[in-house]
Amino acid sequence: VISHSKFTAQNIQKHYGINAPIMYLGTNTKVFSPNSNNNKKNAILTLGDTKIRRADLLIKAASKLRKKRNDFEIWIVGSKNKIDLELKNLVKTLDLEENIKFFGQISDSNLSKLYSEALVTVHLVKEAPFGIIVIESMSCETPVISWKPGGPEETIIHGETGFLIPENNENALIEKIEMFLNSPDLSNKMGKKSRERVEKHFDISQHHSHMRERLLNWINKKT
Repeated sequence: VISHSKFTAQNIQKHYGINAPIMYLGTNTKVFSPNSNNNKKNAILTLGDTKIRRADLLIKAASKLRKKRNDFEIWIVGSKNKIDLELKNLVKTLDLEENIKFFGQISDSNLSKLYSEALVTVHLVKEAPFGIIVIESMSCETPVISWKPGGPEETIIHGETGFLIPENNENALIEKIEMFLNSPDLSNKMGKKSRERVEKHFDISQHHSHMRERLLNWINKKT
């Protein structure tokens, strides 16, 4: 048994009594890379491909934020079928159609472009085992606001490559989003550090190397 985060390893130990070695996941830093023009827009990105992403909560937070200001967009990527319809109905109900953009299912290259252009990515997954979109976004030089506890506590350095907030804390979410809207350069500063962190710890080549080493060790023990 291999775990992809300390958080998951603790759960495996708790529920199954197994000590699982940790092997962090990685992302393709060549595919998920920053745009050369570094053109940031006043946009907050999230994924909406499954309900566990809780894109609905970001939409509701945007409704409250819109009462204070109207200088932002929410970009929702990956939604389809029933989830897409539910989210679009919510947007219509809250009269946010001018502020919310849906991109549907897109290629990794187009997703990389959107990550790069966004001020910040929001990751609202309850007790996420790891959070692959966190390192994808960071690899594109875009910081992340994520719930804690969970795997993102091991990928995000709070206050340096993004922010970790308590789950379901809408006020904290709005506060952190406004920090980026008020100071767009914060996104660039955190984004640079985010990319450096991914290159050092979460590049896919490192994951492949660790996996190969682990498999060879198992094979050698059996021979």
